Amino acid sequence: MDHSTGSIKTHDGLSLFTQSWTPKTHVRATVFLAHGYAEHSGRYEFLANSLTKVGIRLVTHDSRGHGKSGGDRGLIPNINVLTEDFKQVVEFERTHNPVGRPIILFGHSMGGLVATMLAVNEPDLHELLVISSPFFRPTLQPAKWQVAMIRLIANVFPNLPVTNFDSNELSRISEVVRLYDEDPLVYRGWLKARSAFSLINGGKVAFLRTKDLKRPLLVVHGGRDPTASPSVSSEFVAKAAPADKTLQIYKDSLHEVFNDLDGPKALDNVVTWIENRIGT
Repeated sequence: MDHSTGSIKTHDGLSLFTQSWTPKTHVRATVFLAHGYAEHSGRYEFLANSLTKVGIRLVTHDSRGHGKSGGDRGLIPNINVLTEDFKQVVEFERTHNPVGRPIILFGHSMGGLVATMLAVNEPDLHELLVISSPFFRPTLQPAKWQVAMIRLIANVFPNLPVTNFDSNELSRISEVVRLYDEDPLVYRGWLKARSAFSLINGGKVAFLRTKDLKRPLLVVHGGRDPTASPSVSSEFVAKAAPADKTLQIYKDSLHEVFNDLDGPKALDNVVTWIENRIGT
């Protein structure tokens, strides 16, 4: 496969780092990926390896405030801003590079919200939607008064740290956790008030748009995810409008299913699901 990097400017002038992996053979389809909170696009080379082997191109970017992109570290203004950034990446690639159709939107955790919002806002921009461990609601749901307090703090002191993230929630594989902790591009600071509210509110808004989905849907989640609620993902799929919708729960996996013990099986199942819905 061929690997390339680049950058684009957002509507408000930030530089977003982009990268893509392209099969050396005919491109059957293109996956556009939105990553999760605190991480970066470089952690998805494993996905590129699997997709390019079957002729699928992967295009991704570092979200603003993450990885090699511009913006305040770890700060999420709101999900709509990230959704607009994601749309710009897709449209830039379609204009400047050979993008194979169909287009698959893929999002993990925070990126699952972003991919969902782009899917409902721009149904003609894609053919398939895949989301893993989408952050529709925290596994430990905060009380209403706590959400109200976070919203108040977010409006007054957006950069105020409100909570920390335990990397042991990602995977049962200690090496995965170690590599994450030692990755210099991973945001290791506390979750800021504005980011916390953006995630909670964004999850609520994205979940309410489930009936607006038009394309085939695949949702993958770990049954023991301590970060994003797997039961809410089940509810999301049950309420989703598309007739072609699939839920894959790996009962013992944590937040990063593809980096957990079920990872190889889960990844194969995703690739198979996509291949069954695209042409040659």
